[in-house]
Amino acid sequence: MTSEPGSPAPRRFSLQSASLRLRSPGWERTLLVGAALWLGAVVTTAMTRDIVLVPSVILLGSFLAPVTIAAYELEHLQGSHLSALDIVRAFVVGGVIGMLAAALIETYLLGTGPLKYFGVGLVEEGTKAIALMVVARHVATRNTRTGLLLGAALGCGFAAFESAGYAFNVLISNAQAPLEPMLETQLLRGVLTPFGHALWTAILGAVLFQAAGRNRRPGEFPHWRITFPVIGTYLLVSVLHGLWDSMQGIAMGLALVLTGNQWNPSIPVSTYLAQATNLQAHLTALFDWTGLVIISAVALFVLHLLRRKAQAEVPHPREHGRASAVCGHSPTHTRPHLR
Repeated sequence: MTSEPGSPAPRRFSLQSASLRLRSPGWERTLLVGAALWLGAVVTTAMTRDIVLVPSVILLGSFLAPVTIAAYELEHLQGSHLSALDIVRAFVVGGVIGMLAAALIETYLLGTGPLKYFGVGLVEEGTKAIALMVVARHVATRNTRTGLLLGAALGCGFAAFESAGYAFNVLISNAQAPLEPMLETQLLRGVLTPFGHALWTAILGAVLFQAAGRNRRPGEFPHWRITFPVIGTYLLVSVLHGLWDSMQGIAMGLALVLTGNQWNPSIPVSTYLAQATNLQAHLTALFDWTGLVIISAVALFVLHLLRRKAQAEVPHPREHGRASAVCGHSPTHTRPHLR
């Protein structure tokens, strides 16, 4: 079809331009509507006992908290030179890549033993960092803030798909009454979502992007740089991750020692819990939650320092124009921001 002389040229549709017009529905509305849908799916499934509805319960419950955090990010993109498509790409593509790569490495390279969880931390944080570099390879503005936003989005995606897998595993492991323990797992993992993968990957992403954008010439496209701060942050979040995963075992060991019993770390925690006294069970729960709070406090403190660093990094408009030109975009037509 040709346009009449003097008439405006027809506008072409593109996925990227459409994504820039997206507006976040608001994290509060996302949380309320998502929770209502999940509760509706749970009640309907419990009343009908229709197994066809179970995937809906798993997906809604597993994605509720991560998607809410992503919606919160969409409300705070202004000035970050990121689009909604960047957040969605990090959430879906980055989350899946990181999870699949971590599963392969953990299956074929990690053994068993008391230090296995620290190996899991090293593997999962490493694969998420690599996935982040893959999905953000086109991002020209690399600083602390963009790393925080994209890292948190990727961590949320990783957590969402992982939670769905955990919920399905609980479902098939409890054939007699599968719904109740699966809901408990979803509730617990949903509450802890902001303090797990999303937080750790945001921290590592912030330092990774900070290193990439430092000491580069004007107009030069930033390249990934593995510096000592990046390595140190990677080890920090990996240790926090390992402590988080092994905290129940550590708590069980402390409870056994305090009650005058011996603890063998090679014996599964479930074996000890099945034989634990009421005092040992209560002490284990107390130490477990106390440890999780301390781990979260350390990570939140690091996040606070990085957010202060991000607030001090205000990219100059001309610098963004040069970076856009290197990416193939016109320096005078930078991508609009979500408001």
